Amino acid sequence: MPIDQLIPALVGATLFGVPAFLLIRLWLRALASRRWPIAEGRITRSAVSLSAGKKEQASVQLTYEYEVGGKTYRSDTVRFGDFLNFSKSDAYATVARFSVGQRVEVRHHPRRPERATLEAKVSGFLIMWVVICLGVLASMGLGLAKAGTEDKTPQKTPEVVESPEDPG
Repeated sequence: MPIDQLIPALVGATLFGVPAFLLIRLWLRALASRRWPIAEGRITRSAVSLSAGKKEQASVQLTYEYEVGGKTYRSDTVRFGDFLNFSKSDAYATVARFSVGQRVEVRHHPRRPERATLEAKVSGFLIMWVVICLGVLASMGLGLAKAGTEDKTPQKTPEVVESPEDPG
C-alpha cells in the first residue's frame, strides 16, 4: 500500500477504531450487568449540570452509595453510555426518577464491586455511536480494498509507427 494511502488509513483507524473498541466494551459491560448481583443503595446526589456555550448541554450529576462485603462504595453510573447524551430533557427526566435519599437497587460487578450501575440497559446513544464508528471503519475498509484491487499492470504505450517521409 502506498504511503499516501497508509497514513490516512492509520489515522482513520485510530480516530474511529479506538473509540469503537471502547464503546463496544461498554456495551458488553452493560449486557453483562444484567447478571450482576444486586445490593441496596441510596442516592446521595441528584442534579442537572448545564454547560454554557453556543448550544447548551446538560449532564446528570447523580451519585449513590452501596455496600458490598462490609465496604461502602460510591458510583455515578446510571446506565452505561449515558455520558454520550447531552440532552436537557433526558437529564431532567433521569434526575426526576432518582431523588436524594431514595433507596435503589445497585447492580455491581461480582469481582470488582466498584463497577456498578443503576440500570442494566444500554444507552441508545451508545448504540448510535458504535454504529457510526463501525460504519466509518467499514467505509474506510471498503475504500482501501477497492484501492488495493485497482489494475496495477503497467499500461502499454502505443507504438509509434513512422511513416516514410514524403520527398516531395
